[in-house]
Amino acid sequence: MRKIRIIAGIAAITFFLSASMPFDDKPVVKSKIRTGDIETIVAEKNGKPAYKIIYTYAGNLKVRGEYWEAVDKKNTKKAETNILAGTAIAKKYETMLEGKNTLDQANVQLDVIKDGYVLKNVRIVRYNDKGLPVLVMARGYTSYPVLGVFNIKTDYSYTYDQTGLLSEIKETNMNVDSLLLNMGLGNITKIARDDKNRPATVKKELGSVPPAMENSSYVYDGTTDNMQKTVYQKCGIDMKKFTVTPSETITIEYGKNVPWSGMIKYEFEMGKTIKSIKIYDEINKKEELNISNFMKLSYIAKAKLSKSIYDMYKNEQLGPRWRMGEIADIPEPFMIYKDYAWWN
Repeated sequence: MRKIRIIAGIAAITFFLSASMPFDDKPVVKSKIRTGDIETIVAEKNGKPAYKIIYTYAGNLKVRGEYWEAVDKKNTKKAETNILAGTAIAKKYETMLEGKNTLDQANVQLDVIKDGYVLKNVRIVRYNDKGLPVLVMARGYTSYPVLGVFNIKTDYSYTYDQTGLLSEIKETNMNVDSLLLNMGLGNITKIARDDKNRPATVKKELGSVPPAMENSSYVYDGTTDNMQKTVYQKCGIDMKKFTVTPSETITIEYGKNVPWSGMIKYEFEMGKTIKSIKIYDEINKKEELNISNFMKLSYIAKAKLSKSIYDMYKNEQLGPRWRMGEIADIPEPFMIYKDYAWWN
């Protein structure tokens, strides 16, 4: 009987994980060649072209990145869109953009087809004399589970303190899709640090109508850089009132030795880097998700929660880098790590 229960448990876990995790074959990098200031990376999937990345360098710094997707002639889809396109809030943003004449310095044209690839994302970066990015011009497509595909056209300006740590981010959104995701024409994120230079609070002022605020606070393990807990209150679009309003409070407790800086914070492994997750629905005033006792759950119960966790993780990764309770110690405009890639 015990053996049967074990087999059934394994089968259930396999089913739930296969429904929530992307186990299909991933593209494999086949070549990586740099000639002068140009580096070209070509990837294949199942022996066929998948994508091509072209980096332009100034010395050792990447100043431009282009993501080219292989054209699938057998599967020509119509232009993908999102569920918010054409809604009242989208039309409201169209009105807001009229007459703004925001200067677009990027001069990027997407959807250009060349040598069997189509240009889907471009990122242009300018640095200060210390090699820190001060302006990132993002142009391209990104997709969210359920919501669909958005065309991003946003400039990010970064300011640093005297020690070289990030202190402020300014977002300038230039089209409706970017406004729908970042929810404001001009947003300002301010990072306040404690006497040990650790992030204490992160506040994002949304230039929406009416204005709104997203907040994140940090609790640490004593005097160390290791996070104990972060509490992040995010905003969303109220589709009934057509306003930006607090939507969720995400509380994350961390495992041992997870510092606010570095790459460990991106691991997002339940039971290791992440101890518990609680999500409270601020609109309906009810608990949406509570995984505070994850390690005590049965294997089957853990598997059932996998899709909820994974979808949330993928969604939050596409937002500002501090959304899941972490911020970048130094912004990495072309970061490719785990499930996150700059062109997503």
